[in-house]
Amino acid sequence: MCDTMHPALKIIIGALLVVLGVFSILQFTSSLLTVIQGSIGVLLILIGAFIIWLESDEWKLQQQEDRESKENLNHFSKVNSDKSTKKQEKPDYDAILDKTVKEIKQEIKERQDIDLAKLLKKEKKGKDRKTLKQYIKRQM
Repeated sequence: MCDTMHPALKIIIGALLVVLGVFSILQFTSSLLTVIQGSIGVLLILIGAFIIWLESDEWKLQQQEDRESKENLNHFSKVNSDKSTKKQEKPDYDAILDKTVKEIKQEIKERQDIDLAKLLKKEKKGKDRKTLKQYIKRQM
């Protein structure tokens, strides 16, 4: 029904509602003040509950972020200590090549002390895995 009404008619209805609203406020000022006074307590309760909910949620998120950052820090220090011990040890190419292709690729990524040419030569003499040889050649 409202879609077919002319915009001017809608404006007139809106203006009429505004005039009626102002008139009712002037007529029922004391009742309006009573309603406003009565709703202050409810409004304060709602605002307080909202603040409690908002801040408790924020607090939980902060605690979770703190736990995650501690876990990441512990993981990072463990990874770094593992890398430093791997860097200090000489690579055992036979032990490396006894692993799966996926594990070997990961070890190549983590260690900088692996002689890829030597690793490739040993792989060719050993299991001779095509995908691993291609990967090692790409890394060279």
